[in-house]
Amino acid sequence: MLTQIFKSYELDHVNALLAQVANSNDSVFLSQLWLIPWLKTLPKKPLLMVCKRDTHILGLAFWGCQQHWLGDRYYLNQTGVHSEDQVWIEQNDIICRPDDRPAVLEAMLQKLSELKNFAKVTAQTCLSDQWQHARYLEPEITSETNFYAGLKMPSNYLDSLSKNTRASIRRSNKLIEDKFGPISVTIAQQSEHHDLFNKIAQLHILKWGTSEYGSGFTNPTFVQFHEQLLGTSDHEYSDKAKLLTLTAGDFILGYLYVLISDNQILFYLSAINYVDLGNKYKPGLTMHFHAIEHFKHLGYDNYDFLAGPARYKEQMSNNSYQVYHVSMYKNTRRNRLLTKLKSLLRR
Repeated sequence: MLTQIFKSYELDHVNALLAQVANSNDSVFLSQLWLIPWLKTLPKKPLLMVCKRDTHILGLAFWGCQQHWLGDRYYLNQTGVHSEDQVWIEQNDIICRPDDRPAVLEAMLQKLSELKNFAKVTAQTCLSDQWQHARYLEPEITSETNFYAGLKMPSNYLDSLSKNTRASIRRSNKLIEDKFGPISVTIAQQSEHHDLFNKIAQLHILKWGTSEYGSGFTNPTFVQFHEQLLGTSDHEYSDKAKLLTLTAGDFILGYLYVLISDNQILFYLSAINYVDLGNKYKPGLTMHFHAIEHFKHLGYDNYDFLAGPARYKEQMSNNSYQVYHVSMYKNTRRNRLLTKLKSLLRR
Protein backbone atom coordinates (compact mmCIF):
# COMPACT_ATOMS: atom_id res chain seq x y z
CA MET A 1 0.00 0.00 0.00
CA LEU A 2 1.26 3.48 -0.92
CA THR A 3 0.53 6.31 1.52
CA GLN A 4 0.93 9.85 0.23
CA ILE A 5 0.80 13.22 2.00
CA PHE A 6 -0.34 16.33 0.15
CA LYS A 7 0.46 19.66 1.81
CA SER A 8 -1.21 21.67 -0.95
CA TYR A 9 -4.10 20.54 -3.12
CA GLU A 10 -7.10 21.82 -5.01
CA LEU A 11 -10.67 21.18 -3.89
CA ASP A 12 -11.45 19.63 -7.28
CA HIS A 13 -8.79 17.02 -6.48
CA VAL A 14 -10.44 16.34 -3.11
CA ASN A 15 -13.85 16.00 -4.75
CA ALA A 16 -12.45 13.51 -7.23
CA LEU A 17 -10.84 11.45 -4.47
CA LEU A 18 -13.97 11.43 -2.29
CA ALA A 19 -16.00 10.27 -5.26
CA GLN A 20 -13.75 7.18 -5.56
CA VAL A 21 -14.07 5.84 -2.03
CA ALA A 22 -17.01 5.03 0.21
CA ASN A 23 -16.72 6.21 3.81
CA SER A 24 -16.72 3.73 6.65
CA ASN A 25 -20.15 4.55 8.07
CA ASP A 26 -21.77 6.33 5.12
CA SER A 27 -21.85 9.47 7.24
CA VAL A 28 -22.73 12.88 5.85
CA PHE A 29 -19.90 14.26 8.01
CA LEU A 30 -17.37 12.38 5.86
CA SER A 31 -18.90 13.41 2.54
CA GLN A 32 -18.34 16.29 0.11
CA LEU A 33 -21.33 18.07 1.66
CA TRP A 34 -19.47 18.60 4.94
CA LEU A 35 -15.78 18.45 4.04
CA ILE A 36 -15.64 20.83 1.07
CA PRO A 37 -17.32 23.80 2.85
CA TRP A 38 -15.08 23.12 5.86
CA LEU A 39 -11.91 23.20 3.74
CA LYS A 40 -13.07 26.43 2.06
CA THR A 41 -13.25 28.23 5.43
CA LEU A 42 -9.72 27.38 6.56
CA PRO A 43 -6.84 29.87 6.26
CA LYS A 44 -4.43 26.93 6.16
CA LYS A 45 -5.45 23.56 4.77
CA PRO A 46 -4.70 20.43 6.82
CA LEU A 47 -2.54 17.67 5.42
CA LEU A 48 -4.36 15.40 3.02
CA MET A 49 -3.30 11.77 3.42
CA VAL A 50 -4.25 9.23 0.76
CA CYS A 51 -3.76 5.47 0.80
CA LYS A 52 -3.92 3.53 -2.44
CA ARG A 53 -3.05 0.19 -3.92
CA ASP A 54 -1.84 0.56 -7.50
CA THR A 55 -4.24 3.21 -8.85
CA HIS A 56 -7.12 2.22 -6.54
CA ILE A 57 -7.91 4.67 -3.68
CA LEU A 58 -8.45 2.75 -0.44
CA GLY A 59 -8.86 5.64 1.98
CA LEU A 60 -8.11 9.23 2.84
CA ALA A 61 -8.21 11.64 5.77
CA PHE A 62 -7.32 15.20 6.68
CA TRP A 63 -4.85 15.85 9.49
CA GLY A 64 -4.62 19.31 11.02
CA CYS A 65 -1.32 20.05 12.76
CA GLN A 66 -0.63 22.22 15.78
CA GLN A 67 2.97 22.75 16.79
CA HIS A 68 3.80 22.18 20.44
CA TRP A 69 7.01 22.34 22.42
CA LEU A 70 6.52 18.69 23.41
CA GLY A 71 5.98 17.66 19.80
CA ASP A 72 3.49 18.32 17.01
CA ARG A 73 -0.12 17.25 17.48
CA TYR A 74 -2.31 16.01 14.64
CA TYR A 75 -6.12 16.08 14.55
CA LEU A 76 -8.28 13.78 12.44
CA ASN A 77 -10.51 15.84 10.09
CA GLN A 78 -10.03 18.87 12.35
CA THR A 79 -7.39 21.58 12.76
CA GLY A 80 -7.04 21.77 16.54
CA VAL A 81 -8.13 25.44 16.51
CA HIS A 82 -11.45 25.96 18.32
CA SER A 83 -12.78 28.68 16.01
CA GLU A 84 -12.08 26.51 12.95
CA ASP A 85 -13.45 23.33 14.54
CA GLN A 86 -16.57 24.88 16.10
CA VAL A 87 -18.66 23.44 13.28
CA TRP A 88 -17.80 20.18 15.09
CA ILE A 89 -17.53 17.09 12.97
CA GLU A 90 -19.39 14.06 14.30
CA GLN A 91 -19.42 10.39 13.33
CA ASN A 92 -15.75 10.95 12.55
CA ASP A 93 -13.30 8.41 11.14
CA ILE A 94 -10.84 7.59 8.38
CA ILE A 95 -12.71 7.81 5.08
CA CYS A 96 -12.64 4.27 3.71
CA ARG A 97 -14.70 1.11 3.39
CA PRO A 98 -15.16 -0.86 6.64
CA ASP A 99 -13.17 -3.84 5.34
CA ASP A 100 -10.22 -1.59 4.43
CA ARG A 101 -10.18 0.36 7.70
CA PRO A 102 -7.62 -1.76 9.66
CA ALA A 103 -5.05 -1.63 6.85
CA VAL A 104 -5.66 2.05 6.05
CA LEU A 105 -5.50 3.10 9.71
CA GLU A 106 -2.28 1.11 10.17
CA ALA A 107 -0.71 2.82 7.14
CA MET A 108 -1.80 6.31 8.19
CA LEU A 109 -0.60 6.00 11.78
CA GLN A 110 2.70 4.62 10.49
CA LYS A 111 3.10 7.58 8.12
CA LEU A 112 2.27 10.12 10.82
CA SER A 113 4.79 8.55 13.20
CA GLU A 114 7.54 9.14 10.61
CA LEU A 115 6.91 12.91 10.40
CA LYS A 116 9.51 15.18 11.95
CA ASN A 117 8.71 16.24 15.53
CA PHE A 118 5.47 14.18 15.55
CA ALA A 119 4.11 13.43 19.04
CA LYS A 120 0.35 12.89 19.24
CA VAL A 121 -2.84 11.98 17.35
CA THR A 122 -6.32 13.15 18.42
CA ALA A 123 -9.56 11.84 16.93
CA GLN A 124 -12.84 13.22 18.24
CA THR A 125 -16.37 11.75 18.15
CA CYS A 126 -15.41 8.53 16.38
CA LEU A 127 -17.74 5.58 15.96
CA SER A 128 -14.87 3.10 16.40
CA ASP A 129 -12.67 2.51 19.44
CA GLN A 130 -10.19 0.46 17.41
CA TRP A 131 -7.08 2.66 17.55
CA GLN A 132 -3.90 0.69 18.15
CA HIS A 133 -0.46 0.72 16.56
CA ALA A 134 2.90 -0.72 17.54
CA ARG A 135 4.65 2.68 17.30
CA TYR A 136 2.23 4.30 19.78
CA LEU A 137 1.51 4.04 23.46
CA GLU A 138 -1.79 2.54 24.53
CA PRO A 139 -4.51 4.93 23.31
CA GLU A 140 -6.36 7.08 25.82
CA ILE A 141 -10.03 6.62 24.97
CA THR A 142 -13.08 8.20 26.56
CA SER A 143 -16.62 7.63 25.40
CA GLU A 144 -19.97 9.32 25.56
CA THR A 145 -23.46 8.19 24.73
CA ASN A 146 -25.35 9.45 21.70
CA PHE A 147 -29.10 9.08 21.92
CA TYR A 148 -31.56 8.59 19.10
CA ALA A 149 -35.21 7.83 18.48
CA GLY A 150 -35.75 4.73 16.38
CA LEU A 151 -38.75 5.38 14.16
CA LYS A 152 -39.27 1.91 12.68
CA MET A 153 -41.55 0.46 15.33
CA PRO A 154 -44.97 -1.16 15.38
CA SER A 155 -46.24 1.09 18.18
CA ASN A 156 -46.29 4.88 18.07
CA TYR A 157 -43.21 6.85 19.04
CA LEU A 158 -44.64 8.44 22.19
CA ASP A 159 -45.37 5.03 23.73
CA SER A 160 -41.64 4.16 23.54
CA LEU A 161 -40.76 6.92 26.03
CA SER A 162 -40.95 6.97 29.82
CA LYS A 163 -44.20 7.82 31.61
CA ASN A 164 -42.80 11.13 32.91
CA THR A 165 -41.53 12.19 29.47
CA ARG A 166 -44.86 11.33 27.84
CA ALA A 167 -46.66 13.43 30.45
CA SER A 168 -44.28 16.39 29.98
CA ILE A 169 -44.73 16.35 26.20
CA ARG A 170 -48.52 16.11 26.42
CA ARG A 171 -48.75 18.94 28.99
CA SER A 172 -46.47 21.17 26.91
CA ASN A 173 -48.32 20.42 23.68
CA LYS A 174 -51.69 21.19 25.26
CA LEU A 175 -50.46 24.42 26.85
CA ILE A 176 -48.98 25.64 23.57
CA GLU A 177 -52.00 24.69 21.46
CA ASP A 178 -54.44 26.25 23.95
CA LYS A 179 -52.38 29.47 24.00
CA PHE A 180 -51.38 29.84 20.33
CA GLY A 181 -53.15 27.28 18.15
CA PRO A 182 -52.34 24.04 16.27
CA ILE A 183 -48.68 23.04 15.99
CA SER A 184 -47.19 22.51 12.54
CA VAL A 185 -43.82 21.68 10.96
CA THR A 186 -42.59 23.37 7.79
CA ILE A 187 -39.42 22.34 5.93
CA ALA A 188 -37.87 25.32 4.14
CA GLN A 189 -36.97 25.38 0.47
CA GLN A 190 -33.33 26.05 -0.32
CA SER A 191 -34.22 29.55 -1.54
CA GLU A 192 -35.49 30.33 1.98
CA HIS A 193 -32.35 29.18 3.81
CA HIS A 194 -30.61 32.56 3.88
CA ASP A 195 -33.42 34.42 5.64
CA LEU A 196 -34.13 31.57 8.05
CA PHE A 197 -30.44 31.18 8.88
CA ASN A 198 -30.34 34.84 9.99
CA LYS A 199 -33.44 34.34 12.18
CA ILE A 200 -31.90 31.24 13.73
CA ALA A 201 -28.70 33.19 14.43
CA GLN A 202 -30.56 35.90 16.36
CA LEU A 203 -32.32 33.44 18.66
CA HIS A 204 -29.22 31.26 19.10
CA ILE A 205 -27.03 34.24 20.10
CA LEU A 206 -29.73 35.42 22.53
CA LYS A 207 -29.65 32.03 24.28
CA TRP A 208 -25.97 31.02 24.02
CA GLY A 209 -24.06 34.24 23.33
CA THR A 210 -22.88 34.64 26.94
CA SER A 211 -22.26 30.93 27.64
CA GLU A 212 -18.78 29.44 28.21
CA TYR A 213 -18.15 28.70 24.52
CA GLY A 214 -20.54 31.27 23.10
CA SER A 215 -22.77 30.89 20.08
CA GLY A 216 -21.20 29.66 16.86
CA PHE A 217 -23.15 32.38 15.10
CA THR A 218 -20.72 34.97 16.49
CA ASN A 219 -17.84 33.08 14.84
CA PRO A 220 -17.33 34.20 11.19
CA THR A 221 -15.80 30.81 10.29
CA PHE A 222 -18.85 28.96 11.62
CA VAL A 223 -21.23 31.29 9.77
CA GLN A 224 -19.29 31.02 6.49
CA PHE A 225 -19.27 27.23 6.71
CA HIS A 226 -23.03 26.92 7.19
CA GLU A 227 -23.88 29.52 4.58
CA GLN A 228 -21.98 27.38 2.08
CA LEU A 229 -23.43 24.09 3.29
CA LEU A 230 -27.02 25.35 3.24
CA GLY A 231 -26.52 27.10 -0.08
CA THR A 232 -25.05 24.14 -1.94
CA SER A 233 -26.32 23.82 -5.49
CA ASP A 234 -24.79 20.36 -5.99
CA HIS A 235 -27.78 18.20 -6.97
CA GLU A 236 -26.47 15.19 -5.03
CA TYR A 237 -26.28 17.09 -1.75
CA SER A 238 -28.81 19.92 -2.06
CA ASP A 239 -31.40 17.97 -0.05
CA LYS A 240 -29.08 16.83 2.76
CA ALA A 241 -29.36 19.94 4.97
CA LYS A 242 -32.78 21.12 6.13
CA LEU A 243 -34.13 24.02 8.18
CA LEU A 244 -37.45 23.43 9.94
CA THR A 245 -39.84 26.05 11.29
CA LEU A 246 -42.11 24.97 14.15
CA THR A 247 -45.20 27.11 14.60
CA ALA A 248 -48.28 27.12 16.84
CA GLY A 249 -50.97 29.12 15.11
CA ASP A 250 -49.20 32.31 14.06
CA PHE A 251 -46.55 32.02 16.79
CA ILE A 252 -43.07 30.74 15.85
CA LEU A 253 -41.92 28.28 18.51
CA GLY A 254 -38.46 28.06 16.95
CA TYR A 255 -36.30 26.39 14.34
CA LEU A 256 -34.45 23.09 13.92
CA TYR A 257 -31.41 22.52 11.72
CA VAL A 258 -31.02 18.90 10.64
CA LEU A 259 -28.83 16.87 8.29
CA ILE A 260 -29.95 13.80 6.39
CA SER A 261 -27.61 10.81 6.24
CA ASP A 262 -28.56 7.37 4.93
CA ASN A 263 -32.30 7.75 5.73
CA GLN A 264 -31.48 9.12 9.18
CA ILE A 265 -32.25 12.57 10.53
CA LEU A 266 -29.29 14.09 12.41
CA PHE A 267 -30.27 16.95 14.71
CA TYR A 268 -27.57 19.62 14.49
CA LEU A 269 -28.90 22.64 16.41
CA SER A 270 -32.03 24.48 17.47
CA ALA A 271 -33.10 28.06 18.07
CA ILE A 272 -36.06 28.42 20.42
CA ASN A 273 -38.36 31.40 20.94
CA TYR A 274 -38.63 31.32 24.73
CA VAL A 275 -41.62 32.96 26.43
CA ASP A 276 -42.66 32.80 30.08
CA LEU A 277 -45.61 30.41 30.26
CA GLY A 278 -44.67 28.58 33.45
CA ASN A 279 -42.88 25.30 34.10
CA LYS A 280 -45.23 23.24 31.90
CA TYR A 281 -43.98 25.11 28.83
CA LYS A 282 -41.35 22.85 27.22
CA PRO A 283 -40.88 24.24 23.70
CA GLY A 284 -37.81 22.09 23.02
CA LEU A 285 -39.65 18.85 23.84
CA THR A 286 -42.64 19.96 21.79
CA MET A 287 -40.54 20.95 18.78
CA HIS A 288 -38.57 17.70 18.73
CA PHE A 289 -41.69 15.61 19.27
CA HIS A 290 -43.46 17.14 16.29
CA ALA A 291 -40.32 16.98 14.12
CA ILE A 292 -39.89 13.29 15.00
CA GLU A 293 -43.52 12.55 14.19
CA HIS A 294 -43.14 14.43 10.90
CA PHE A 295 -40.07 12.48 9.81
CA LYS A 296 -41.54 9.17 11.02
CA HIS A 297 -44.53 9.81 8.75
CA LEU A 298 -42.11 10.47 5.86
CA GLY A 299 -40.52 7.05 6.38
CA TYR A 300 -37.16 7.88 7.98
CA ASP A 301 -35.49 5.25 10.17
CA ASN A 302 -33.96 7.28 13.02
CA TYR A 303 -33.86 10.74 14.57
CA ASP A 304 -30.35 11.11 16.00
CA PHE A 305 -29.60 13.77 18.63
CA LEU A 306 -25.82 13.39 18.08
CA ALA A 307 -23.14 14.21 20.67
CA GLY A 308 -23.39 16.68 23.52
CA PRO A 309 -24.81 16.20 27.02
CA ALA A 310 -28.44 17.23 27.44
CA ARG A 311 -31.18 15.60 29.51
CA TYR A 312 -33.84 16.07 26.83
CA LYS A 313 -31.84 13.93 24.38
CA GLU A 314 -32.04 10.93 26.69
CA GLN A 315 -35.67 11.68 27.57
CA MET A 316 -36.80 11.69 23.94
CA SER A 317 -34.78 8.66 22.80
CA ASN A 318 -35.43 4.94 22.80
CA ASN A 319 -31.96 3.85 21.59
CA SER A 320 -28.32 4.85 22.01
CA TYR A 321 -24.77 4.18 20.80
CA GLN A 322 -21.27 5.16 21.86
CA VAL A 323 -18.87 7.67 20.33
CA TYR A 324 -15.20 7.82 21.26
CA HIS A 325 -12.59 10.50 21.83
CA VAL A 326 -9.11 9.16 21.19
CA SER A 327 -5.61 10.40 22.02
CA MET A 328 -2.49 8.47 21.03
CA TYR A 329 1.11 9.41 21.80
CA LYS A 330 4.09 8.17 19.85
CA ASN A 331 6.03 5.58 21.85
CA THR A 332 9.08 7.57 22.91
CA ARG A 333 10.94 7.76 26.21
CA ARG A 334 9.70 11.33 26.79
CA ASN A 335 6.09 10.38 26.15
CA ARG A 336 6.32 7.32 28.39
CA LEU A 337 7.55 9.55 31.22
CA LEU A 338 4.82 12.13 30.55
CA THR A 339 2.15 9.43 30.57
CA LYS A 340 3.37 8.12 33.94
CA LEU A 341 3.41 11.67 35.33
CA LYS A 342 -0.15 12.31 34.15
CA SER A 343 -1.28 9.07 35.73
CA LEU A 344 0.31 10.07 39.06
CA LEU A 345 -1.31 13.52 38.92
CA ARG A 346 -4.73 12.00 38.26
CA ARG A 347 -4.33 9.82 41.36
